[in-house]
Amino acid sequence: MKKSILIDNIIASREKLKPFISNRKDFIECYAGSFYGSSKKNTIINLMQMTIRVILQNVISGQPIVNIQSNSNKLNPQAYDFQLALNKRLRELDLRENVEKIVLDALFGLGIAKVGIDGSGEIYIDNISLEDLIIDMGSSSIDKIKYIGNSFGMKYSEAKKKYGDDVVRVKKKSIINADNSERFEDENTYLYEVFVPEDKKVYIMQEEKVLEEREWGDAHPYHFLYFSAVPDKVMPIPFVAQFLLLHSAADEVYKSMVNEVIDSKSLLLGMGLSEEEIATVQSAKTGDAININNSELVKEVNVGGLRQEVLQAFHDIILQQSRQVGNIDTLGGLSAGAETLGQEEIMSSSSSQMIHRMQTAVFYLVRNITEYIARDMFDDELLDIDIMKEIENTDIKIKSNVSQKTFAGMSYEDMDIDIVPTSLNPKTNAQRGMELTQLMNTTILPAIPMLQQQGKQVNMGKYLRMVSELNDIEGLDNIIEDVQQMQNDVNNPNIPSIPNQQRDMRLSMKAPSSAPAQPVPQGVA
Repeated sequence: MKKSILIDNIIASREKLKPFISNRKDFIECYAGSFYGSSKKNTIINLMQMTIRVILQNVISGQPIVNIQSNSNKLNPQAYDFQLALNKRLRELDLRENVEKIVLDALFGLGIAKVGIDGSGEIYIDNISLEDLIIDMGSSSIDKIKYIGNSFGMKYSEAKKKYGDDVVRVKKKSIINADNSERFEDENTYLYEVFVPEDKKVYIMQEEKVLEEREWGDAHPYHFLYFSAVPDKVMPIPFVAQFLLLHSAADEVYKSMVNEVIDSKSLLLGMGLSEEEIATVQSAKTGDAININNSELVKEVNVGGLRQEVLQAFHDIILQQSRQVGNIDTLGGLSAGAETLGQEEIMSSSSSQMIHRMQTAVFYLVRNITEYIARDMFDDELLDIDIMKEIENTDIKIKSNVSQKTFAGMSYEDMDIDIVPTSLNPKTNAQRGMELTQLMNTTILPAIPMLQQQGKQVNMGKYLRMVSELNDIEGLDNIIEDVQQMQNDVNNPNIPSIPNQQRDMRLSMKAPSSAPAQPVPQGVA
């Protein structure tokens, strides 16, 4: 792309992006609510904040962990070592915190992650704000953009030294000193870094000038997250825009309800009573005995109060807002429940489907990011990461190392690996546990005779460890013990005695003395 055309397109796109930036600021102000900074919002009930909190709790479950498998079985040992190294690097980069920021941005419009290598050769992940984004707004979809970039700040002296005299000064803000004198923050300048996939180049720009250009590979440094695309448009529909007006309406109606309750009065009417009798009634406490001539002359009258039609309107708004975002209150445990079991299942299914779609979008975002990081790690000549490997069928871990020697000169393509973020898999742990159990019962256990003929067996201990991890049940694999070892433990005088009841239970698990011990099925270990 010609530089002059690129510059003109960037200027035009920045203008087209301004309404989305303005809307995003309004969304965030509503989300933050009252008492945030200098906000003048007077929000009593914040449906936006509650909805987003429930979504984040269900979409971001924990630190992203990847599973790596090679399509060549002989390379799986190297793939496993690389998996341990990559997961360690992801923890160091704090990928979970970055992904949560990107998801939050996506709820307000568009989440953008930028992955690259800094000046010292280290991998970084940046969350790019919409205010700093440069994107091809003239494209028909986000996957067809011809350029993408972001603005960034830099000290003027450093920028001038690096990019020459064409760099322009920009004073960002002034600072008031303790003596009320004014000084300017260290002079900064703001530049654009723009990636053009067609050219495989990155351009450093300022206003209408290209200060530097450098070659770039095929890997796209920018990764996007959004939940509602618009046909033939780059920018998606912000998730919060679907219920923003209902959020505002609920707050206004709730304020009206509070005012009605505050303004309500309970008046005591004493018809024909003397002033002394009225004072006696007013000062009496619950349980006091008082003497007045005619108690029927005393009446309590309530003025004002909460109108039922206002209360019903508030409930209708809350219900409509929940429906608008997929019955999110059911998922967050905020719903009082449906009238029938069938209705409850429908509501739960609706909220689960919405969250599932969001989880799927986040899953692919994390996969793209981790694949970018994995490729960079693989190509790093200075790769040197210490890992702890678990010896199979034991709880023993040994120290190992991943470097270029691990791959013995192979390329990333030679490894032919698939990277799957398991902790962000669209399926829940409960779903994976059920599928694992079903697979064991319907496929693996019936195939034990055939496995025995092939000299193979089922590792029941490993299966139970997987089930315990998926269902968060610790020590499930300890249920199964070696029969001979259990016999030795019971009869070993060096092992402290155990309660009679527990001892009798363990002894009863042995074969009767009058019959030979039954062997453990060879298909199950």
